[in-house]
Amino acid sequence: ADNDNSNYATSTKGHIIDNTNLDLALNNYTYSVSGANNTAQKAAKEGNEVTFLINRSETDASKTDVATTVYISTAQASAYEDDYVPLNLQALEFKKTETQKTITIKTKKDTLTDDGEYFWLGVFKTKAKVIEYLQTGDSAFVDAYSTGYIKDPAAASGTYSYSVTIFIKMLSRNFKYF
Repeated sequence: ADNDNSNYATSTKGHIIDNTNLDLALNNYTYSVSGANNTAQKAAKEGNEVTFLINRSETDASKTDVATTVYISTAQASAYEDDYVPLNLQALEFKKTETQKTITIKTKKDTLTDDGEYFWLGVFKTKAKVIEYLQTGDSAFVDAYSTGYIKDPAAASGTYSYSVTIFIKMLSRNFKYF
């Protein structure tokens, strides 16, 4: 009543939130990542996309299926961020019944010959895990990851022969000496 009459200099109201869904989201799902371009032999050509499949699995099917959000980020390895379009803390939402998501990372063309470049795609259950990973580099904070390989565009192949003909015309000149 005093709150409604403004008899206090400060006041607050609170609400209790049921964290059952949060607990289920964090503890009832595991994640894995596979990539269509996860080896040097399966590398995507520069200028194309590297494709990843993120899988969500329930650890206890008897529990309620809930929507979840994970965070994905790329990390450079031998491929640097000028070789692909990086992701940083991008939220990825799974609806209640979803078990897979496809992620594509655009690669960039360059003039360097550097076949076999790769980068990492990491999946994190919380933003806090991403921050801990970025600060420490400790892979224990990564819930799932895979590599994405990039290769140079195929060079023209075949056997070539060249013939070069040089014509030299000799001129005779009279030179005067001083």
